[in-house]
Amino acid sequence: AARWDAGACTTLSIMAGVSVQAMRERLGPAARVVRSMPNLCVRVGLGMSAICSGPGTPDSDLERARALLASAGRVEVIEESLMDAFTAIAGSGPAYVFAVAEWLEAGAWRGLFSGGPEREEAVRAACAAKAAIVARDEHETGDRALLNLGHTFGHALEAITHYDSARLVHGEAVAIGMAMAHRFSVVAGLCSGQDATRVERHLTAVGLPTELSAIPGWNATPDAMIEAMRQDKKVSQGSLTFILTRGIGRSFIARGVEEAPIRAFLEAESRRG
Repeated sequence: AARWDAGACTTLSIMAGVSVQAMRERLGPAARVVRSMPNLCVRVGLGMSAICSGPGTPDSDLERARALLASAGRVEVIEESLMDAFTAIAGSGPAYVFAVAEWLEAGAWRGLFSGGPEREEAVRAACAAKAAIVARDEHETGDRALLNLGHTFGHALEAITHYDSARLVHGEAVAIGMAMAHRFSVVAGLCSGQDATRVERHLTAVGLPTELSAIPGWNATPDAMIEAMRQDKKVSQGSLTFILTRGIGRSFIARGVEEAPIRAFLEAESRRG
């Protein structure tokens, strides 16, 4: 069989986090490499790709890659030093969130616990998405609050249990909080019950709680929970702020949420078994 000659053709890489140098180390010093990170936005409907070229790659190869990716939308040539930042921003889009959710649901979470390659990929994906949000809101005045999905409920649970790790650890509190945030979003008519159920099933599958009844000795009243929520850092001028969702990967900041619907929701949650 004929041997593939990396120097006789252009290699267009779409592998996130893999540098041109790493590609050339695998393919050989003569390899002509164009690195790309396409982001095909499922909601916007217009793709956005970034590309850069490696040493020895002629401009004509870069133009060929640009023409190929231009069929999906806008293409920008950037320095390779910026490629990881672009990847992080692309990785915070809805399409990427859906892909990661499906990957975890398909069983990849088992590798996270066993220390397999899935753990490394999950940490990379989580850090990239978080870094993109923090970079655009360094002082936490806007979108950075999205990282607190489930925390308004979760922090209240921790406060009421007096941060007793024998009853509830932080991850468990946030897991219950995320499930509650999705259920409240359903009650508020913001997202489908199917999305809330999907979140609950995944959290349960990985061994995390999703109900108040899972907390040993839980007997707090809705009023006690609301009082604890008032201590949350996202409270503004006495008004409650929650991170709610219009669906998986579509969280948003809900400011000035009225206490009456929250109290009614918490009363219903207290009756769940």
